[in-house]
Amino acid sequence: MTKPIQQLSLELNHEANQHINLIPGHIIQDIEPLISLSQLAATQQPALPISFGWTSDRLPPKGCKSVTRRFWSPRTATIMQSYLEQGRILPAVDKQRCYGGKQIGWLKLNGLGRSPLSKLTWEDCQLEGYPELTPTQFLARFFEGKELSEEPWVVGFEYEAIMPEIEVA
Repeated sequence: MTKPIQQLSLELNHEANQHINLIPGHIIQDIEPLISLSQLAATQQPALPISFGWTSDRLPPKGCKSVTRRFWSPRTATIMQSYLEQGRILPAVDKQRCYGGKQIGWLKLNGLGRSPLSKLTWEDCQLEGYPELTPTQFLARFFEGKELSEEPWVVGFEYEAIMPEIEVA
């Protein structure tokens, strides 16, 4: 028995609506229109950048980096927390601007907390963009000289690369 297209469409929409009702309200509120981070950034005041001098090759689309660990001053941590709460878009740079750094992309923070270096896991290494490193290797490479009890800020983010300009002949 075949159903008219209109009836089938209504049934599918009803089924989809039932699934949408299962999504927690805070997730629905966080859904933004489909615009790029650079378009969002254009509507905001300039923000402090985050530098990826040692790890820019691990950012998407080449890599899978979606977390970074930072030892920030209380002032910088407070600013970053406000950026997270406000949904601000931040520039990602290839090195600190005082050393000639250039913007390579845009960031939207999606998590911010502290965790002792001793709690670093293999999954954390993956999120940092280094699935080939063990936690011990990761700590030796990026946190040499730090105590395992020290607690850097763990910063989750969404990254969007700036597309290089193409010259038209």
